[in-house]
Amino acid sequence: MYTLEKLRELNKSYDYEHTLNESDVEKANSWVKKIEGSRNKNFPQVGDIVEYTTKNGDYYKNAHIENIYVKDKKIYICEEPYVPFLCSAFNEINTSTSGGAWAYIPTKLKLIGEREKSFRDWGHCGGCGNGAITFKAIVNVWKYEEIPNLKYTTEYYDKIYITINPEDDYKYTSRYGAWKNDEIFSAWIQAYKGNIEKSKFNDKCFTVWIYKSEKVYCETKEEYEKIEGIKDTLYCNGNLKYGLRECKRVYDDKNKKMVTYIPLSIQ
Repeated sequence: MYTLEKLRELNKSYDYEHTLNESDVEKANSWVKKIEGSRNKNFPQVGDIVEYTTKNGDYYKNAHIENIYVKDKKIYICEEPYVPFLCSAFNEINTSTSGGAWAYIPTKLKLIGEREKSFRDWGHCGGCGNGAITFKAIVNVWKYEEIPNLKYTTEYYDKIYITINPEDDYKYTSRYGAWKNDEIFSAWIQAYKGNIEKSKFNDKCFTVWIYKSEKVYCETKEEYEKIEGIKDTLYCNGNLKYGLRECKRVYDDKNKKMVTYIPLSIQ
């Protein structure tokens, strides 16, 4: 149950403008009680979370259930929602959610656990600027895969779309980067343990699934030298002549992750 102090921690800007009061606390606690009391382990409910994977391997950890159409055996979900607004009609919980994209999925889902989730409603001032309070409730988490057990999904890999431009200065381009020729592109594929998936519709583009990665800048030479990784090189600012620098790569093959450690001199 929320106290005034606990709810204020989630609503500092609201408290600054409107002064959080006990009626806000009562509303938040009433909603939490109603949400948590309406959960069903055998059937999804509005406000629950779905870990949703599309047929193309796009994974959404926090998809939101907006509507349930029992007769049609369909659930309407938002893949990447903002915090849902709550309202109640005919003693049922309803939400109004911004975000996207939206999709219909079957009602038959696999229950995989519970998770705390944020919700919102208007505070004691009603609908006005910065007039909503935020609170959290425990909801059920379900799983749905359009195609079960795909080899590659964005839950474990990064998905990169590559365009081929044979006549341009950079033969391969993407939002992730650009590569001048086959040799440089192949080196990048090898470093990131990439897997190429050809397009069925266009021979000028394809998809690459790579390990999820991060860069860590070592503050001292000693820190860098202690890293037990595979020595490699990377280009800084696309400079082929002067930007080629040493780095170390550490792979976590179980979790499909790679960390690139970079010494201070190339920051």
